[in-house]
Amino acid sequence: MCYGIACGDGWFNIIFDLSKELTSYSKTVQATQVKEKFGYLRFYVNEYDDTIMQIITKFENKSKETCRKCGNKKDFEGKGRGKDCKDCLKNI
Repeated sequence: MCYGIACGDGWFNIIFDLSKELTSYSKTVQATQVKEKFGYLRFYVNEYDDTIMQIITKFENKSKETCRKCGNKKDFEGKGRGKDCKDCLKNI
């Protein structure tokens, strides 16, 4: 993966759990790009099938409910791109 992970640390646990679930399903799947797009996690891999897509979608949806900076799951501000919790917005 030449670009690394291009998103906030708050999504670390989501990415970790997503990776574990994918590799338990397929030993050959590899991440090709991990980033934030339109305010939520986007996770691209080298192979796709229905199960892989369901796993990725489940965790991408979790990112919509998680602060991208600290991992907080409540008190969101912002619309559309980039949702941060109120505590993180105070520290900008």
